[in-house]
Amino acid sequence: MKRGYGYILVFVLASFLIYWRPFFFEKLNWKFYDFEIRHAQSVPVSPHLLLVDINPSSIRKYGPWPFSPQVYLKFVETVEKGKPAAVGFDILFQAASLISKKFFQKFLQAVNQYGNIFFAVSLNEKGALQPPLKSLEKENCGFGFIGVLMDPDGKVRRISLLYPTKGMPIPSLPLILAGAYHHYLRKARPVFKKRDQFEWWLPQEKEFVSRLGFSPDIPFHDPQDYSVLWRELKIPDASRKPDMFIYYKTNLSKNTIPLNQILEDKIPAARFKNKIILLYSGAAASDTHFTPLSRGRKIQDKIAGGEILGYALNSILTGAFIIHQSFLGIFISALSLLLFLWLLLRFGILKGGLFFLFILMGIFYLLFFLFIHYRIFIGPADLLFSSVFFYSGCILIERFRLGRALRVFLPEKMARDLELREIKAGGKEVYGTAMFVDMAGYTSKTEKETLAQTFESLQQFHQKVEDLAIPYGGIICDWQGDGVLIFFSEDRGTPNPVSNPGKSAVLAALAMKEEFVKASISAGIGIASGKVMWGFLGTTRKLQPTAIGDAVNLASRLQAVGKKFEDVIAVDKETFLTSEKFFEWTEHSNQTIKGKAEPVQVYSPQKAV
Repeated sequence: MKRGYGYILVFVLASFLIYWRPFFFEKLNWKFYDFEIRHAQSVPVSPHLLLVDINPSSIRKYGPWPFSPQVYLKFVETVEKGKPAAVGFDILFQAASLISKKFFQKFLQAVNQYGNIFFAVSLNEKGALQPPLKSLEKENCGFGFIGVLMDPDGKVRRISLLYPTKGMPIPSLPLILAGAYHHYLRKARPVFKKRDQFEWWLPQEKEFVSRLGFSPDIPFHDPQDYSVLWRELKIPDASRKPDMFIYYKTNLSKNTIPLNQILEDKIPAARFKNKIILLYSGAAASDTHFTPLSRGRKIQDKIAGGEILGYALNSILTGAFIIHQSFLGIFISALSLLLFLWLLLRFGILKGGLFFLFILMGIFYLLFFLFIHYRIFIGPADLLFSSVFFYSGCILIERFRLGRALRVFLPEKMARDLELREIKAGGKEVYGTAMFVDMAGYTSKTEKETLAQTFESLQQFHQKVEDLAIPYGGIICDWQGDGVLIFFSEDRGTPNPVSNPGKSAVLAALAMKEEFVKASISAGIGIASGKVMWGFLGTTRKLQPTAIGDAVNLASRLQAVGKKFEDVIAVDKETFLTSEKFFEWTEHSNQTIKGKAEPVQVYSPQKAV
């Protein structure tokens, strides 16, 4: 795959992850939260809470469902003997008018008499507010919203403490029952102006504060800008809405009584004294939900909505609040990424990534520790999300740095190819032209100059040769002290192929000759053409690109011949024949070349025609 296509693929994958982030990473957050809840410390049930379950036995004995008002009247009269602080009904009375009006009127009279009974408000199928019956609205009682918040995976982890309406926000049923327990609510008279518009407190009741510390603060001017405070602790923070995480790790069954036992007077009245009593339909409930305690997706893993309200009410009464600390999560993520960066810079992509995996496991344990001991929930998804992108970015940066490093040692095309495949020793036979450029008088120069001066001179010489060879398609193969091996090839498999290697080499040599004269550099240039082996030569520990063959050896010998001539450039006959018509030439006598059995005809180009 070409580098450009690789970057495009990375971009597409990154865009895919960003788009599907809520699906992948938020789901991970919830799974981690469920794991923490299941392993959290158990919180005792508040001694002030008492749940009454409409169990199967109650339905068999006092049914059919829905119950008649007579059953509820008997329930209210029985528990009120013990003088409870508040009684909540997690039951909608939509069918009550179809049953005995006589007992329903008595039930309403009891509600009005005791003044500490609260009913449920919910949403209808169209999403509009669904208050209780008109007859209940007229009584001196309160209403609480019973909606639960279902996360995308179908589990209920939060409850809405305040439900915004066109009038005032409606407190949730658990919140309003807790307020009643702290003796704050004194016959608040709710008024439904319309079916979806709601006014809550009487004018003299607008300060929602108690001496016991229960202080939900509900501003009246802007319903969208409110917060809920409990003992100076902000309950929301599950989202931008006033939501509360429910602390499920408690045994509600200890404080749960079946309805039929109350109706049969099997529970002493003292059991109800100063208690918050919540009646909910367990066996007959249609609003069952999965929770973090649900380990499967079977129907038996669901619990009734009223039981969920019980868990929420217990969280408020015991102060077992789960704090969704986003700032601390950002701080831990930032600190982790800085550590990640240091590991990558110190140990590289592979080892640094492995070290970070171990550290990430430690961070997960830290998040788990914060939840278990301090009830601080920090979802790991953001940390993982940023780590994945940070690591991907580091890989791209490392690839870029590798590419730049390779281009220092290799031709650009070869460097790009080697970014995507393994470097192996080997080569192939190609036709091309070898050029060898050598500085004259280098040995005597080293005797007169310091090492630093000699080094600087060689750097300047190499730079001039490279700058003049590359524009003509030359490939720098090797720096040999004061000598430079350059290769020109017509093969498409080599970097910078040219149509006429001999012509390109001669053009580069003439440009070098002119530059050397200006810089007062004495040098020799040898050029020879023929078939060579081009590729990587070396061992498994060190490889370098080079050209091997008779033409390369001949070019190395001809540079010494070029030093003897004023023309500087010495070209073999093969190169001369391929580029004769492009230049003016001087023909020299045959030269004896070391390693050659026969004298070699030598030519020197003068200028292009």
